[in-house]
Amino acid sequence: MKLMSNIITCVILALAATSCTSTVLIPVQIDDKTGYIDFDGNIILQPKYDAAGPFCNDRAMVIVNNKVGYIDIDGSYIVPPTFSMGFEFKECRAVIDKNDLFGVIDLNGDFIVPLKYQMISNFSDGYAVFMDKDKSGLIDKGGNIVIPAKYKIAGYSDGYMLMIEVDDEHHPTNVCYNYYDIALRKIPTEYFIEEGCFFSDGLAAVKIHGKWGYMDKRGSLAIMPQYEAAMPFQGGIAGVVLNNSYGFINKVWRNCN
Repeated sequence: MKLMSNIITCVILALAATSCTSTVLIPVQIDDKTGYIDFDGNIILQPKYDAAGPFCNDRAMVIVNNKVGYIDIDGSYIVPPTFSMGFEFKECRAVIDKNDLFGVIDLNGDFIVPLKYQMISNFSDGYAVFMDKDKSGLIDKGGNIVIPAKYKIAGYSDGYMLMIEVDDEHHPTNVCYNYYDIALRKIPTEYFIEEGCFFSDGLAAVKIHGKWGYMDKRGSLAIMPQYEAAMPFQGGIAGVVLNNSYGFINKVWRNCN
């Protein structure tokens, strides 16, 4: 019973962290098949799936015979298992792939974006990165192209795109990482970013002169580069590696070990 309580607690915390609203049904594996139980441990959906993800927006991704489909809270298919790959619903949208072509469906299983792109990321704050002909751009939740596919966008999060570019002025032979908002306004920096991560909790991990630190949305270094590795902040805490030792820091540099 304690184990079941711990599982349920973890699921609730995960749903809260992803801003996902859904009835709490928890995937559980029984005899090599996966079904769903409720908060009290009662089996609500019988184990019949090869794999199953958590519910989000009262929809869940399931796998049957190596194909991805989606069910509602009653276990009815909104999309039968026909896709090669799929992601869990996020912001009422799910990214799916069939024969290496990506599209987007809504909560009813209807296509918002047909299967036509090389890649589509999960949605974040209403936008997703898409790739077409080896270039990437940005679409909104209606499938409308907000930024055409003519850039190298590594990802979008927290209001900013992470772009991979060539710094012709300072490092003409090297790629650099820069951050732009939806209006393609670049965050000004006085340093060359060798590598970068997405913004999370208002900060982005950046690598400068071989060390990782964190910059804010003004382009200022909030935490000076000093780490061998740095993870994104989540809930005010980030994992870092310093002197070959792994630990945690908060936004005022204090070690949280």
